[in-house]
Amino acid sequence: MGSRPTPAWGPSGSRIRRTADGEWSDEGGAPASRARMLPATIAAALDWEKSRVAHQLTRMESRDLVSRTDHESNGRRTGVGLTGKGREAAENAVLGHGENIRRHFFAGLTGDQAAVLREWSRSTIGCIAAGEAAC
Repeated sequence: MGSRPTPAWGPSGSRIRRTADGEWSDEGGAPASRARMLPATIAAALDWEKSRVAHQLTRMESRDLVSRTDHESNGRRTGVGLTGKGREAAENAVLGHGENIRRHFFAGLTGDQAAVLREWSRSTIGCIAAGEAAC
């Protein structure tokens, strides 16, 4: 597999995050409802062929999970964004995934094991944040 670039999520190419009031916005403060990604960016992030992404997006669009925007001049579909239903499905999936991780990996840890894991996690996050090549 090739390298996986960090996808650009927001209207200005920035990542989307949850704000203090629980809303979603990009780093520039633009509402996430305006967030769009290019299908080619999605394909690169997933290491999928563009045609596979296009077919998946068509299925997701038919289920009202994503919306696609057309380019004004040539009618090509250039932007993909989550709908309200899609955002809700993604949030539910993240919550379910988090619960599975807690149940299967963390629930059985002793206090000492949890402390070691916390320290390793903090160290790794600090290393990544500092831009170090090997953590």
